[in-house]
Formats: sequence, structure tokens, C-alpha cells
Amino acid sequence: MTNHAGHRSIEQKAGRNAEPVLRALALARSIRVLPWLGLGIASVLPYANALHAGFVFDDWIQIRGNPAVTSELDWFKILAVPLFPGNLYRPLTVATFALDRAWFGWEAWWFHAVNIGLHTGVSLLVAAIGLRLFPRSPAMGWLAAAIFAVHPQHTEAVTGLVGRAELLAALFGLATLLCFEQGRRSSMPWRMRGWMALALTSFTLALLAKESALTVLPLALLYVLAVSGTWSLPGAGQELFRLDWLAFLACAAAVLVLRGLAVGFLGTGGEIDPVDNILASVPVWQRVATALAVQWEYFSQFCFPLVLSADYSYPQIVPVGHAFHPATWATVALVAGIGWVAWRAEGPVAFAALFPLVAFSLTSNLLFPIGTVRGDRLAYFPSIGWCWWLAGALCLTRRWLPTPVMGALAVSLLVAYGLRTYERNADWADQATLFTRTAQDSPYSSKAHKNYAVALRDAGRLDEARLAYQRAWELYPRDEGIAFGLGEVCDRLGRSSEAELWYRKALAIDPKHVGSWNNLCRLYVLQARWAEAEQACRAGLRQNAAHANLWKGLGLTWLNRGNANAGREALLIALRLAPKDETLRGYIESLAAPKEDEP
Repeated sequence: MTNHAGHRSIEQKAGRNAEPVLRALALARSIRVLPWLGLGIASVLPYANALHAGFVFDDWIQIRGNPAVTSELDWFKILAVPLFPGNLYRPLTVATFALDRAWFGWEAWWFHAVNIGLHTGVSLLVAAIGLRLFPRSPAMGWLAAAIFAVHPQHTEAVTGLVGRAELLAALFGLATLLCFEQGRRSSMPWRMRGWMALALTSFTLALLAKESALTVLPLALLYVLAVSGTWSLPGAGQELFRLDWLAFLACAAAVLVLRGLAVGFLGTGGEIDPVDNILASVPVWQRVATALAVQWEYFSQFCFPLVLSADYSYPQIVPVGHAFHPATWATVALVAGIGWVAWRAEGPVAFAALFPLVAFSLTSNLLFPIGTVRGDRLAYFPSIGWCWWLAGALCLTRRWLPTPVMGALAVSLLVAYGLRTYERNADWADQATLFTRTAQDSPYSSKAHKNYAVALRDAGRLDEARLAYQRAWELYPRDEGIAFGLGEVCDRLGRSSEAELWYRKALAIDPKHVGSWNNLCRLYVLQARWAEAEQACRAGLRQNAAHANLWKGLGLTWLNRGNANAGREALLIALRLAPKDETLRGYIESLAAPKEDEP
């Protein structure tokens, strides 16, 4: 007979013996989750006050003033219309803004919450890649990801809403690297095809978020070589001959064709304003030398992020006067050191060393000039490599310092970076706060002082606005916008003669500046200078025949010069162009009907 009682006793003992093992496994799983949870919290906490920020600076152009975002969801418009100034093609970024507005209206906190969530996702992917690169030094991978999560240089990309293009491109770019490598590791064909499809999708989405994500392609090649142990020129040659790359090249070509259809294949959206990027207006050698110097400024700011600015326009950054500028050669020395490391070190270290160079290649002004000379948000993706450098340097201190001391240094650095990030977020609270701070942080930027003047003008602080405009004019006396702004402020202060002078200066720079012609016309009408008013109105209408105020000024001028019929017709045209102008409607109705001319 079978001894069932004995069996039950054995099973009960086995169950009791297994319980500690199961509890240990559950504890181990929870411990593995803790670093990821901690990193997620570290990514969010420094940006908690960003939820109180509003729409500022470029947000008003790219989001609040973008028809693809403000109107009903129109996927064709999102795909077909470029972003201001007409040479930016980022349909995925625009689509996320449109969905935010459709779901939550113009609640700024939601837009900021999405950016913070995307930044958290990028930080987690930085950790995942770091752990794959340095499996024998997980502390380095976690530390680099934590530095990335809290670093204040990233506030423009995270707290500035238009920085979402950087976040999306980084998120899907890093996902491309991980999926591509997983596909290479998979032994089963169906798994390999699945991972490669995910990598291809991520790469396409990164390109649709921002064009510079094209650098993900060479980074994917270097990453696979680094983690597979085939870091060598022969290994790179063998990898390049694999057919997988053709699919990625085809996707890149398709996105570039879409961009060409939206932006134009030959045009680039107009000339680059020298104020935004003076490097577009200098010889090639000077552009390259200055771009190298700017790279040193980026790296220095990463190490010591004390001064951060939303604008570095001319003449905050000026072209170097010679090829032996110290910052230029500091970058050359740094690049030479990186090259030596890439040649001599193992694959993971070499990849970490090369990452910033490759990631920055299309937005550094080295290969060609872009729309801006420098922007903190442009360093978001390349700074991943710098985070690995800094984490590696801190981990090396364990050779000379006790581990607790090294840990204290790392924690102190993270806390300092996190507090600086939290402090920096407050600068993005509103237009006035940001422009005031930018004028302080970039004291030689004409654009910063111009924006500061606009904020003061809108606040009704006209005397201070006039001084800010004058400072901007001193820095760059070739900007018609500054002259026009000075004219407007002087006009509102009752300084008519000064206003006229500044409007004339604006027109001397740009004879097609309609705003100046319109304000001159109004000024002359108020002063009953009818001949000059007519001349100003006609000149403005030659530039914009659908300008209601210019037609109104011309009509009033003709009426006062005795040409009643023409004056009334001009006023009717103005009313058709501005049908909500009830004051004009009432004035027209008050006019006596013109008498027919006798034969």
C-alpha cells in the first residue's frame, strides 16, 4: 500500500524549504527594480517646478502660432507643412503638440508634463545602454544616467517646450541602438526580424522628430561593434556589408524626400540671419575655427553649468579673429585625445569617447552652418557621451579614494546639478522672466536685449524698454526690428520726432518694412502732413496691398486733400479687409454720400 501520509509530509517539508527561496527571488527582483525606480524619480524631481512654467519664447511661434497645432487635427497638414522659419521638418514633434492641444487644450502644465515624461524615458534608456556597454562596472552606467537625468544643461530641452524635438529624437535614437543590438544577438530568425523591425521603426520616428537624428545611423554601427567585441576596421568593414543597413538607408532617404517635398529640395527656407548665426556669413576657415571654439564652450558649460542662457546671438558669440584661438585649439586637443582613445581602447570605451563627436556632427556648424550659432538644447543628445566621461572619471577615483568618499563626491555632484536645474526652471516661468534673465546671462546678445525690451514694452515700462532697445541697437545697429521697436516706444512716449527718425532708420535698412511705412503713415496723418502720409501709405501698399491700416490712412489722407470719392473707396477697401473694425464702419456711415459729378 502507498504511504500517502509520508508523501504529504515530504511535500510539506519541501514547500517549507522552498518558501525562503521564493522570498529571496522576490526580494532580488524588487532590488533589481529599485535602481530603475530611483533613476525615474531623479529624472522627475528637478523638473517638478517646470509644471508651473508657461509658453515662452519660441513656443509661441512653433506651438501657439502653428496652424497645424491650433486647428483641428489634420495629419496631412502635419506631414506637409514645415516649421518656422520654413526649413525645419519635424512632423512627429508637431503631431505630439497637436495631440496635447486636442486632449488638454492650452494647459501648459500638460505640455510640460509630457516633456518631463519623455526626459525620464531617455534617462532610463541611457542607463540601459550604459549597462550594456560596461557590464563589469554597473556603477558607471547608473552614475552616468543619473548625471544625465539631473544635469542643468538640459533645462532648455526639457522645460522649453520646443525642445521636445530633442527629447523625441534622443528617445527613439537610443531605442534604435538597443533594438538593433538585440536583433544582432538573436539566434532565432523571427526574433531577429522583430527586433530589426522595431529598430527601423524607432529610427524613422527619430528622423521625423528631428532631422539631425540621422547621426543615429553611424552611432548604431559603432554601438554594435562596441558591444559585440568586433571593434576594429575589419569588423566595421564586415558589418557594413550586411544587408540590414539598406533598409535603414531606404528609410532615411524616404524621410529626406518627405522633407524635400515640404521644405524644397534646393532651398533651405531663406538666408540665415547673421544675428542668429554669424557663422553663416564668414569664410569657411573662420566658421570651422569658431565652431570648434563653441564646442569647447559647450563642454566647459557641461562641466560647470553656472551660466545658462536661452540665447547666444551675435555679438555674444563673435567669429574668432585667427586660427590660433585658445578655445579652438583646446577642442582640437580634445578631439585628438578622443581619437587616440578610440584607436587604443576597447570598444565600449571608444564608443563612449566618440559619441559626442558623432552626435554633434550635424548641429555643430562644422560641416555647414545651421540656423543658430549655439543652443543649450542642441547638447541634449551629445551630452550622453559627456555623462559617460564624467562618470568614468569619478569611478576612477576609487583607485586613490575610499569608496565612501567617492560615493559622497558623486552624491554631492548630483545634488548640486539637481538644485541648479530646479533653479534654472524658474527662468522659464513666463516671457518677462525669461527675457530678463537672458539679457543678464548674455549681456552682449542684441537679440536678448531686444526681447527684453519687448517684455518691458508689453508691461508698460516704456522708458526702460527704450533703454533696452538702445542697448540692443548699440550691439547690432543693422537690425530693422530694433529700429522699428525704438520708433514704436518713442511714439507711445509722445516723442514723435524721435519715432519718425527711428522708422526712417528701419526703412534705410529694409525699404520693404511694412510696419514702419504703416506707422509713418499714421504719424503723418495725426500731424496733418498729408503729402508725406500719402507717400508713406503708397510705399507700404506696394509691399502689402492687403494691409487694412494702410488703406485707412490713405483714405483719410485723400479725404483731407479734397478727394472725397477716392478717400471713401479707400476706406471701404480697408473695411473689407478688417470687417470687425466698428469704428471705421461708423466713420464711413457718417460720411455724406458723394455727389455725382456733373457732366
